[in-house]
Amino acid sequence: MGSGWGSSQYGAPCKYCGTTQMGKNFTRCCTRCYQRRLRAARAAQRLDCVCASCSKQFKPKRSDAVYCSVACKQRAYRLRA
Repeated sequence: MGSGWGSSQYGAPCKYCGTTQMGKNFTRCCTRCYQRRLRAARAAQRLDCVCASCSKQFKPKRSDAVYCSVACKQRAYRLRA
């Protein structure tokens, strides 16, 4: 029986990436898997927004997005200035 991360002595495989976990109480193998799961859950919760410049519906990549593209953001800036 070998030792290290590839060894079966560390528990069941990770639910998210399939690598072997460090212990029996963990539900993920690393912070990377945890962050990946959180990002996917947050992306699924985001609702479609309406662009403040062109009134087109879009799915924002950030929760505080106001414009659908850089072009719309720039157009709004030029109108303000």
